[in-house]
Amino acid sequence: MFTRMEGDLFPHSDPLLMEGRHAIFTEKWIISYVSVHAIRSTDRWVRARIYPIPTRGLYGKNEIEIGCIYEYLTLGKEIWAGYGYCRWSLYFAPQMIDEVLRTAASFPDDWIYDPADLTFDARHAALEKPLREYAARETPHPDHLYLKRHSGI
Repeated sequence: MFTRMEGDLFPHSDPLLMEGRHAIFTEKWIISYVSVHAIRSTDRWVRARIYPIPTRGLYGKNEIEIGCIYEYLTLGKEIWAGYGYCRWSLYFAPQMIDEVLRTAASFPDDWIYDPADLTFDARHAALEKPLREYAARETPHPDHLYLKRHSGI
């Protein structure tokens, strides 16, 4: 289930090792600091409950369950990326967590994470920028990996 495939850039690790770890969670317009719990895994899928940790400048509502079948999931050393309908990611890398928390802390004390806010787009982009750069380095899109395996690029 967690074997390295020919051409893979990242060794697959046992997702259960991430139990209790803190991460930055992203999904659509949400960026949240979370704790990851109740991880369940089969030979077909992985699921986890994520609990938001209230943090100024980040989304901090609602515990949710995330999951993905392995066909649409990339498990890197410090990142999980689900490429299914919701396109969620969990960033476990301490340097990414610190950078996002520093950026969020730089926002005004009275700013609330709300897409209706006039400054939301700019602040969301500032939070998302280091995450996108990290993901591009650490988890190439599955289509790129497929092409690399089958076309020799």
